[in-house]
Amino acid sequence: MLCRPAVAGTTSGDVTKTLAEEETLGQPASASIIWSDHRTAELTRRELSTVTSLGRDSAQAMQLEGQAVSRAHAEIRKEGPIYTLRDLGSRNGTFVNGRPIEHGVLSAGDVLRIGEWVGLFGYFAPGEEQFGEIAPGFLGGAVLVRRLSGLERAVQAGLAVAIEGETGTGKELVARAIHHWSGRTGRFSAINCAAIPENLAESEFFGHKKGAFTGAERATLGYFRNAHAGTLLLDEVVELPLGLQAKLLRVLQERSVVPLGEQEPVPIDVQIVCAAQASLRALAEAGQFRLDLATRLSGFVLQLPPLRERRAELVPLLGHFLRRFGRVTGAVFDAKLVETLCLYPWPGNVRELEQVARHLQALHGEESLLRRTHLPEHLQRAVPITDGPAARPSGAPALRSRRTADQERLASALKETGGNVTRAAQLLGFSRQRAYRLLSDGKLTTSDDLDRVDGVDGEESE
Repeated sequence: MLCRPAVAGTTSGDVTKTLAEEETLGQPASASIIWSDHRTAELTRRELSTVTSLGRDSAQAMQLEGQAVSRAHAEIRKEGPIYTLRDLGSRNGTFVNGRPIEHGVLSAGDVLRIGEWVGLFGYFAPGEEQFGEIAPGFLGGAVLVRRLSGLERAVQAGLAVAIEGETGTGKELVARAIHHWSGRTGRFSAINCAAIPENLAESEFFGHKKGAFTGAERATLGYFRNAHAGTLLLDEVVELPLGLQAKLLRVLQERSVVPLGEQEPVPIDVQIVCAAQASLRALAEAGQFRLDLATRLSGFVLQLPPLRERRAELVPLLGHFLRRFGRVTGAVFDAKLVETLCLYPWPGNVRELEQVARHLQALHGEESLLRRTHLPEHLQRAVPITDGPAARPSGAPALRSRRTADQERLASALKETGGNVTRAAQLLGFSRQRAYRLLSDGKLTTSDDLDRVDGVDGEESE
């Protein structure tokens, strides 16, 4: 997915994504590169053919403008089931995952840098380059939209929603989108269950009347009645005490609450959304959460993808945050900055990217070109990339050779066939002779009789 030096002050076209548009992403995926245009930050998906030439010259199959790009810079070639990348003697070199490459095999998710351009190689369907607003204030791209498929219909049917995902993936933003899609007229309320003292939890959730207990000097409605006709987010729901879990289950079943000190139940109409970093069902099966409550809360389970699976969205998201934090004019992102963002694992997810945007705006808000050196130091340390000439250091191949890749595939096929070379070769589409040649210069072993091999069968040489 993405990335290319991009203009921070622009958006990725005028694309407004809705869940209905998800169906456009159901088309077959093909080997492609998703680039971000350095002038407009618009994402572009470019399919690869059997041989795809890349360079500055207009005669190239994939033209990449910019003085740092050679006229004929690199070539991507389909060789059987794999794609290989070869540098064509370019002046500034070709880089994969931050390292220089002369010739090697590409794997899905590899980050390419050619001159000022950075792109992601993979198997993408039409529409996967789109990015925009999913709900008011909630932006995302194809990966996120696919995960959200069916959610709006579930909400409109009144199902409780369980949002599962790593910290910082945007669970509260999704909950707010759910409130928007529900069309409810009440308020949206977010409760951090881990921050509620256990001795006050029942009163906080269900309310109490005046004098119900010592210190109850006035009546309170509680979270559920406050959220009547609206949406209630139970964040970190797994932190609820077991006793309260049983009472919460009854509230969800009866659709009513009994405030402390009262006798009669009070009807409620609330869209329930809960959030957790782990699977509620897995926690229940481990005895750490009530199974009946987990079932009740999981009418629709949404697993949010971490940011490292949404790398095509990094530059548009960063530009969005910079504008939100006050950048008025556009800023260009340097290629090495974009490459660093794409290769960083983002343990803090979208929340961490937001903090990076704050850092850039606060310290370098007046810069017209944002560089890798402007990023927080921990990002630069975590992602070492080559800054010098593109010549590959001796003895340090950047990618597997085709032979090495085929040997690895053959090793897996041999395990699958119990060491039978003939069947393994058939699985991979190799000739039997090619399989034995791969065996002869590798460390693989087989139970087949090597003496049965005839001469080379005339397949093309490597």
